[in-house]
Amino acid sequence: MKKTKMCIIFLLLIACVLTIVGNFEASASYSIYCSECGRMIDSNSKFCMYCGHRVNFSTGSSVQQSHAMIPQNPSSLYGRCLRENLINGVYYSDAKKVSIVSDTFYGRKDSAGNRKSWYYSTHRDDIYPNYRVELYYADGVLFFANITKNSKTQVTLHYWGDEIVACRDFRGYNDELSYVGSSVYNAVNTEFSNLYSIALRYAP
Repeated sequence: MKKTKMCIIFLLLIACVLTIVGNFEASASYSIYCSECGRMIDSNSKFCMYCGHRVNFSTGSSVQQSHAMIPQNPSSLYGRCLRENLINGVYYSDAKKVSIVSDTFYGRKDSAGNRKSWYYSTHRDDIYPNYRVELYYADGVLFFANITKNSKTQVTLHYWGDEIVACRDFRGYNDELSYVGSSVYNAVNTEFSNLYSIALRYAP
């Protein structure tokens, strides 16, 4: 009888330990990319908080995959700073991020006018009706988008990772740089919220 009680207590202790370990592993989270909209979400999420897509843990649960769009050995200013920010935690203000994006854009060619090896661009007419979308990549990662109509710029988008960090809307009277929280930013971000996930299909 005494041995039976000891065995039961021992089994209960093992069950408690396994439960604690399981809860600890389940609570450990990291960032992954939603396979539907491309935005960064928590690995413990069952659904994407942005588009509602069900998260597929069998294909999106490794740290390596969550950082798939961050260049391993970046050659561009944007790639280096993006990696420092997202991997190493180096802080950049939104204004600094925009400055990095701008410097990367204007530094995409050498003095002879030849594009640098890390730079890639593509122009698409099949993304939005009535618009031509110019996508610019550094180290394989989207950093800038230019939306045009009849060869005239309508909207420009500065990207940091999977998010629009700032924009300009030339369709109205206010074409100044707009940051997160402003009415112009909110309207533009809503209108072009799915562009990043679309741009993933055309990345080099």
